[in-house]
Amino acid sequence: MKLKLSVGERFTLIGILPQKADYAGLKELRKLREKLSLTDDEVNEFEFKTEGQMSKWNSEKDREVEIRIGEIVAEMVKKVLKDLNSKKELTERHMTLFEKLGLE
Repeated sequence: MKLKLSVGERFTLIGILPQKADYAGLKELRKLREKLSLTDDEVNEFEFKTEGQMSKWNSEKDREVEIRIGEIVAEMVKKVLKDLNSKKELTERHMTLFEKLGLE
């Protein structure tokens, strides 16, 4: 599955990825975290900065990047988002991921 994700969506997705899985799932989650992380070029391009607990970037320079997500991890992420939805714990930052994964 291919998704076009902004910087904010990439960070949101990293934040909801499961911390536990079987061995194969953990390997796929590690690969996805690496794909979602900003490259050195993107850090410079987006003027990314970390100030204490806050991450900031120039939203005017933000652009979507195509990220390939394996089916195993896509199903894990869909499950997390469905669980958040059923508990009424989705936030606005989850909405575009929810929509892009076809869960609306």
